Amino acid sequence: MKRLMTVLAAVLFTTGMAFAQSNQATINQIGDDHVATVQQDNGIGNQATVDQEAVDQIFSTDPAEDNYAFVQQINGNYNRVDLDQGGNGDYADVRQNGYRNEADMMQKGPNDTDHYATLVQTGNYNTVDMFQDHNDNATFTAVQTGNNNDILSNQNGGTSFSTLLMDFIQTGNRNSIDARQNQGAATALIYQLNSDDNSAITRQTGGGHWLRVDQYSDNNTANITQTGTNNTSTVYQN
Repeated sequence: MKRLMTVLAAVLFTTGMAFAQSNQATINQIGDDHVATVQQDNGIGNQATVDQEAVDQIFSTDPAEDNYAFVQQINGNYNRVDLDQGGNGDYADVRQNGYRNEADMMQKGPNDTDHYATLVQTGNYNTVDMFQDHNDNATFTAVQTGNNNDILSNQNGGTSFSTLLMDFIQTGNRNSIDARQNQGAATALIYQLNSDDNSAITRQTGGGHWLRVDQYSDNNTANITQTGTNNTSTVYQN
């Protein structure tokens, strides 16, 4: 039997009703022992939605449990976060500062997923679409500083014995990352630093893969595909 249990849902508005009434925060919790905090301060038109519940009834009819979510929107306007946690033991921390940044993030799986995600967006019109699916131990960390940067990531098929890891940094403008990991253990490190108009596309299928892309100048493109097991790739563009 499902039951609704709100453990903690804190929405902090500290700058007065003029700002508070123009921001929107929505928290939906189904299951046990969830923690969700939304902080919106010194901005207008910000939106944050946190859903902590089983999002895939095909794999699991049990409600999600023990998920933690923190969303902070400070000193910015018209930023948006949509965060879904549908497994057990998932962690997400999202912070936005700027104008019209967007983050769509989903963590789900059939059992104790223990997914981990952190995101910091500072600037304008930055976007992230992150998806962590199925089994255990997917980790996603990203920092976007600048304007019109984009990250698309999909982590699918890790196990309790294999970790999927993505670590991304974008400092500049109009940089893009499209990264996918499927099955087995895999690591993807992509750093687009102090540069503009770079593109990195990576695909990892199998187990034991490792890749790193460093793009430190403008207008570079990197495309890496790894299949099989235990492949290593490094791209340095300066």
